[in-house]
Amino acid sequence: MTQISFGLPSLLLGLAPIVIPGTGDYRPMPIHVSEAQAAEEAAVIAAQIRKQGFVCDRPLRAEAERERSKPNEAVWVLKCQNATYRVRLIPKRAADVERID
Repeated sequence: MTQISFGLPSLLLGLAPIVIPGTGDYRPMPIHVSEAQAAEEAAVIAAQIRKQGFVCDRPLRAEAERERSKPNEAVWVLKCQNATYRVRLIPKRAADVERID
């Protein structure tokens, strides 16, 4: 049986583990969140990329990219006032960040 751990950081970022029927595969799926929670997600991801030297003047929104995400590797598109980034969050590692605008 495949085991997966979605701790508090995943839940704070609006993800919950689900099992894809018939496959036993786990995928992060968005939890419906309020506007305030969505703003907090963007702020958390922006803080992470800033620690890694990227500039995010003002985080506007963060959207999960389910098709690019894997178990324990959530992918988000972070829209900041000055730039847009694709961010792959991997536990116990620096985020993989790509500027996409």
